[in-house]
Amino acid sequence: MKKKSWVTGIIIGFVVIVAGSLLYTNHQKQVDIAEHSAPYYADANKKVVLLSASQDKLNDYQEEQFYSIARGTIDGEVRDGISDKMDDKSLYVEKVKGKGRYYIEYVSRWDTGFFKQNFTTSFVAKLETADFRKSDTFTTYQFQSDLTDFVNENDPD
Repeated sequence: MKKKSWVTGIIIGFVVIVAGSLLYTNHQKQVDIAEHSAPYYADANKKVVLLSASQDKLNDYQEEQFYSIARGTIDGEVRDGISDKMDDKSLYVEKVKGKGRYYIEYVSRWDTGFFKQNFTTSFVAKLETADFRKSDTFTTYQFQSDLTDFVNENDPD
Protein backbone atom coordinates (compact mmCIF):
# COMPACT_ATOMS: atom_id res chain seq x y z
CA MET A 1 0.00 0.00 0.00
CA LYS A 2 2.81 2.42 0.87
CA LYS A 3 4.55 1.74 -2.44
CA LYS A 4 1.38 2.51 -4.39
CA SER A 5 0.81 5.89 -2.67
CA TRP A 6 4.47 6.76 -3.12
CA VAL A 7 4.25 6.09 -6.90
CA THR A 8 0.96 8.00 -7.08
CA GLY A 9 2.58 10.96 -5.31
CA ILE A 10 5.48 11.01 -7.77
CA ILE A 11 3.10 10.87 -10.74
CA ILE A 12 0.94 13.69 -9.34
CA GLY A 13 4.05 15.77 -8.61
CA PHE A 14 5.37 15.22 -12.11
CA VAL A 15 2.01 16.21 -13.66
CA VAL A 16 1.85 19.37 -11.53
CA ILE A 17 5.40 20.36 -12.50
CA VAL A 18 4.80 19.78 -16.22
CA ALA A 19 1.44 21.61 -16.17
CA GLY A 20 2.93 24.53 -14.25
CA SER A 21 5.84 24.74 -16.65
CA LEU A 22 3.52 24.77 -19.67
CA LEU A 23 1.30 27.45 -18.11
CA TYR A 24 4.31 29.61 -17.25
CA THR A 25 5.77 29.25 -20.77
CA ASN A 26 2.44 30.22 -22.33
CA HIS A 27 2.18 33.22 -19.99
CA GLN A 28 5.69 34.36 -20.92
CA LYS A 29 4.83 34.14 -24.63
CA GLN A 30 1.74 36.31 -24.06
CA VAL A 31 3.80 38.87 -22.12
CA ASP A 32 6.44 38.88 -24.88
CA ILE A 33 3.79 39.49 -27.54
CA ALA A 34 2.23 42.32 -25.52
CA GLU A 35 5.60 44.00 -24.99
CA HIS A 36 6.34 43.97 -28.72
CA SER A 37 2.90 44.96 -29.99
CA ALA A 38 1.16 48.25 -30.69
CA PRO A 39 -1.20 49.05 -27.80
CA TYR A 40 -4.95 48.87 -28.43
CA TYR A 41 -4.31 47.71 -32.03
CA ALA A 42 -7.57 45.77 -32.44
CA ASP A 43 -9.76 48.21 -30.49
CA ALA A 44 -11.36 50.15 -33.35
CA ASN A 45 -13.34 52.47 -31.06
CA LYS A 46 -10.54 53.31 -28.64
CA LYS A 47 -9.10 56.82 -28.53
CA VAL A 48 -6.29 57.21 -26.01
CA VAL A 49 -3.05 59.21 -25.70
CA LEU A 50 -0.16 56.76 -25.48
CA LEU A 51 2.81 59.15 -25.41
CA SER A 52 2.97 62.88 -24.76
CA ALA A 53 4.95 65.33 -22.66
CA SER A 54 2.80 64.41 -19.65
CA GLN A 55 1.90 60.79 -20.35
CA ASP A 56 3.84 57.65 -21.26
CA LYS A 57 1.96 54.37 -21.68
CA LEU A 58 4.55 52.82 -24.03
CA ASN A 59 7.48 50.65 -23.10
CA ASP A 60 10.90 51.55 -24.53
CA TYR A 61 10.57 49.09 -27.43
CA GLN A 62 7.14 50.40 -28.47
CA GLU A 63 8.34 54.01 -28.23
CA GLU A 64 11.34 53.26 -30.46
CA GLN A 65 9.07 51.58 -33.00
CA PHE A 66 6.86 54.69 -33.21
CA TYR A 67 9.99 56.84 -33.63
CA SER A 68 11.02 54.52 -36.48
CA ILE A 69 7.59 54.89 -38.07
CA ALA A 70 7.93 58.68 -37.89
CA ARG A 71 11.42 58.64 -39.43
CA GLY A 72 10.34 56.18 -42.11
CA THR A 73 7.37 58.35 -43.01
CA ILE A 74 9.60 61.42 -43.38
CA ASP A 75 11.97 59.44 -45.61
CA GLY A 76 9.04 58.24 -47.72
CA GLU A 77 7.12 61.50 -47.95
CA VAL A 78 9.87 64.15 -47.95
CA ARG A 79 13.08 62.53 -49.19
CA ASP A 80 14.76 59.18 -48.69
CA GLY A 81 17.51 59.41 -46.08
CA ILE A 82 16.57 62.89 -44.84
CA SER A 83 15.73 61.58 -41.37
CA ASP A 84 19.37 60.54 -40.94
CA LYS A 85 20.24 64.27 -40.88
CA MET A 86 17.69 64.98 -38.14
CA ASP A 87 17.76 64.55 -34.38
CA ASP A 88 14.71 63.36 -32.45
CA LYS A 89 13.17 66.12 -30.34
CA SER A 90 9.77 64.78 -29.25
CA LEU A 91 7.02 62.35 -30.11
CA TYR A 92 3.27 62.33 -29.50
CA VAL A 93 1.32 59.13 -30.16
CA GLU A 94 -2.43 58.71 -29.87
CA LYS A 95 -4.51 55.65 -30.70
CA VAL A 96 -7.39 56.96 -32.80
CA LYS A 97 -10.57 55.31 -33.98
CA GLY A 98 -10.04 52.50 -36.46
CA LYS A 99 -8.18 49.22 -36.17
CA GLY A 100 -4.43 49.77 -36.06
CA ARG A 101 -4.64 53.57 -36.54
CA TYR A 102 -2.36 55.95 -34.65
CA TYR A 103 -2.00 59.72 -34.87
CA ILE A 104 1.69 60.61 -34.64
CA GLU A 105 3.24 64.03 -34.20
CA TYR A 106 7.00 64.01 -34.45
CA VAL A 107 9.29 66.96 -33.81
CA SER A 108 12.78 66.68 -35.23
CA ARG A 109 15.72 69.05 -35.15
CA TRP A 110 17.97 70.04 -38.02
CA ASP A 111 21.33 70.98 -36.51
CA THR A 112 24.20 71.88 -38.80
CA GLY A 113 26.17 73.72 -36.14
CA PHE A 114 25.38 77.25 -37.27
CA PHE A 115 21.78 76.53 -38.24
CA LYS A 116 19.31 74.94 -35.84
CA GLN A 117 15.61 74.53 -36.47
CA ASN A 118 12.81 72.27 -35.24
CA PHE A 119 10.32 70.75 -37.66
CA THR A 120 6.93 69.26 -36.87
CA THR A 121 5.54 66.33 -38.83
CA SER A 122 2.12 64.81 -38.23
CA PHE A 123 0.19 61.97 -39.83
CA VAL A 124 -2.03 59.00 -39.16
CA ALA A 125 -0.36 55.61 -39.50
CA LYS A 126 -2.36 52.45 -40.12
CA LEU A 127 -0.27 49.48 -39.05
CA GLU A 128 -0.55 46.21 -40.97
CA THR A 129 -0.18 44.08 -37.83
CA ALA A 130 -0.06 44.63 -34.09
CA ASP A 131 3.26 42.82 -33.56
CA PHE A 132 6.08 45.18 -34.52
CA ARG A 133 8.42 42.20 -35.00
CA LYS A 134 6.27 40.58 -37.69
CA SER A 135 5.91 43.55 -40.01
CA ASP A 136 7.15 47.09 -40.41
CA THR A 137 4.54 47.84 -43.07
CA PHE A 138 2.18 50.74 -42.51
CA THR A 139 0.15 53.22 -44.54
CA THR A 140 0.18 56.95 -43.85
CA TYR A 141 -2.74 59.37 -44.12
CA GLN A 142 -3.07 63.11 -43.60
CA PHE A 143 0.68 63.76 -43.82
CA GLN A 144 1.74 67.30 -42.95
CA SER A 145 5.25 68.58 -42.33
CA ASP A 146 6.92 71.96 -42.32
CA LEU A 147 10.09 70.06 -43.22
CA THR A 148 8.87 69.50 -46.80
CA ASP A 149 9.09 73.15 -47.88
CA PHE A 150 12.36 73.68 -46.02
CA VAL A 151 14.02 70.74 -47.76
CA ASN A 152 12.70 71.76 -51.19
CA GLU A 153 14.01 75.32 -50.74
CA ASN A 154 17.29 74.71 -48.90
CA ASP A 155 18.54 71.20 -49.61
CA PRO A 156 17.91 70.51 -53.29
CA ASP A 157 20.11 67.38 -53.56
